[in-house]
Amino acid sequence: MVVHLLAGARSYPSPMSAAPASSRRKIFRDGVLLLVLAALPALLTGWLHPKRPVWSWNKPSVTEVELCDVARWSPPVLWIDARTADAFHTQHVPGAILLNEQSWDQLFPGFLDGWQPSAKIVVYCDSSSCDASQAVALRLQHDLNQTDIYVLKGGWATWLKTQK
Repeated sequence: MVVHLLAGARSYPSPMSAAPASSRRKIFRDGVLLLVLAALPALLTGWLHPKRPVWSWNKPSVTEVELCDVARWSPPVLWIDARTADAFHTQHVPGAILLNEQSWDQLFPGFLDGWQPSAKIVVYCDSSSCDASQAVALRLQHDLNQTDIYVLKGGWATWLKTQK
């Protein structure tokens, strides 16, 4: 019985393959027109809405500052070393506080002990290719709700060059 039903089954052409070429073009054109008409209000809403989304694909970053500019600032300036604890204990900017992402929860209370809300903060890591200083500076901006936080351009390598 099943064999008889399967043998009697016929395949029918799809409605699109049976339609003439001009009809298919019209269906395609109407579909594209519908998509464009739907996209226009969406784009206008995204552009004009007061709570529009951020369209940039750039990572947020903290302003970089040259060491010569920091030298001209009036005190207080707080230096934050975003490198590893081993690198910090080997050598660091005099008076700097160790604060890195790996040990944030343990180190942050010590940072708060030395922090003055009026102080500008300069964060550094190994070099300009190091992202640790940006990550720590962004987190400080968020946690402290403060904008006077900068990243030392060139990082620790720049500091070492000026000490020779």
